[in-house]
Amino acid sequence: MTYFKYQVKEVNSESRKQLIPGVTIKYTAASLVTALSTLFFVNPADASTDISVDGNTINMNEPILTENDRTLVPVRFVSEELGAEVDWNAEEREVEIETAQGDTIKLTIDNEMVELNGETYSMDVQAGINNERTYLPVRHVAELMHSNVHFANGHVHINEVSLHEVQPGENAENISTNYDVSTSDLMERNQMTDQSLSPGEMLKTVIPTVLAEDLVFEEETEEAVSEASTADIDALARLIHLEAQGEPVEGKIAVGNVVQNRVDNGNYPNTLEGVIRQSGQFTPVMTGAYDSATASATSIEAATRALEGENVVEGALYFHNPNVTSTAFFNNKPTIDVIGNHRFVR
Repeated sequence: MTYFKYQVKEVNSESRKQLIPGVTIKYTAASLVTALSTLFFVNPADASTDISVDGNTINMNEPILTENDRTLVPVRFVSEELGAEVDWNAEEREVEIETAQGDTIKLTIDNEMVELNGETYSMDVQAGINNERTYLPVRHVAELMHSNVHFANGHVHINEVSLHEVQPGENAENISTNYDVSTSDLMERNQMTDQSLSPGEMLKTVIPTVLAEDLVFEEETEEAVSEASTADIDALARLIHLEAQGEPVEGKIAVGNVVQNRVDNGNYPNTLEGVIRQSGQFTPVMTGAYDSATASATSIEAATRALEGENVVEGALYFHNPNVTSTAFFNNKPTIDVIGNHRFVR
């Protein structure tokens, strides 16, 4: 029998306060924390639940758990899948993590505080133990590893987000606008003392919920995804096949994401076919190769996953191979991710 202790918090965005030296707690003007701290039984997740990291389903050899409609995962397996190094301090009952992005994270069992690069923040749940493994909600783990998480078709998708390379003329304000985060959050995440930046600097743009100025511990929500039609899958798969030959599955999905992101954007045609055939956009369409193409099985899989809601490059509207096409048009756009030979930008 496994138990975790949860604290339900009233949240707002207006302030934070140093109540204890080195410990940052977010609070509302009305109250800091609402009063509930209760033990709940944690159940194994439904057998159909699985977790993919960057498009690859991972085998954690430990159960995925659910509690209060939240998905709990063993921290070590997910962190290591995202390139982190994880150590366990038995004496202090602490998990110490060095992420691939250079962050240092410390979690303490039966404690809702998390230490990120020497600053301590409050989570809405205590780190708990199940079968000698440390568990946290998957959203916390993913965000601390500089990754996005979304839920679709009974699956949990975690996608690592590349660091943003600062371009000439950029500062914290316009970068935060591009990534739809607050400037203060971006600066705190990167431990910046002012907005000035130098070209070539690498910035972290995923803001963990525990750090964000607008502190809202979101409930997990299953994305509303309709069944993709056979015609749409075929149309997108043929484009993916021609644009992403030789690319990894994640890169193929990302090409499909660019098309779907345009459909949803409002500045492009609002149908899949309209986006694909928009004049001057995709070379295989312009050359006529698209109309006679036959998609590979991998491209069909990628198209299906993209149309069912798996998005590994959220917000990306363009992609290019820098070794083939390197123009100011692409180079001046913020990078969402680099996958295989393609750079995906917004």
